[in-house]
Amino acid sequence: MAPRGFSAVALLVGAALSTGWIRDRSGPEVPAILKVPAGNAAAFHAKATGVQIYVCNPAVSDPTQFAWTFKSPEAKLLDADGSVLGAHYAGPTWESRSGGKVVGAMLQSMPSPEADAIPWLLLQAKPADDAGVFRGVTFVQRLHTTGGKAPATGCDAARAGREARVPYTADYFFYRRTV
Repeated sequence: MAPRGFSAVALLVGAALSTGWIRDRSGPEVPAILKVPAGNAAAFHAKATGVQIYVCNPAVSDPTQFAWTFKSPEAKLLDADGSVLGAHYAGPTWESRSGGKVVGAMLQSMPSPEADAIPWLLLQAKPADDAGVFRGVTFVQRLHTTGGKAPATGCDAARAGREARVPYTADYFFYRRTV
């Protein structure tokens, strides 16, 4: 039973805030290139921990040369307490354990401040299953990345088709319309 003066809604909001919901609806401070357009507010945040998967393929410009090509991410999405909220995989797609999911399309990219980390991104969200926590998500930011860059070596004709799974972490911020 809710304490006197508290509503069930207030208790649900409090629980949501402790599990990755955003208190400051303006979202994190980011460079201008990664800012979400006006009329959207930060709804929740998840920490991703997993791998970026690359495949050793012939280079497009010269098939006698080989290079690591990005295939997909494979990560768990965690809340502030470290509990699994869902998964992040090819698309790019974010899917909650409760079934809702959203797919992103890249709008902007900038190098991470960490030299060995994958770029920070701003993505337009397209709900693939407009349900659950991803209902109404309009934009996604990938920030605070560590690791995940393609290997610098180890890709040649003898290793064609081989996969490299490079550990990474990132913070994903999800936005919804406010209007």
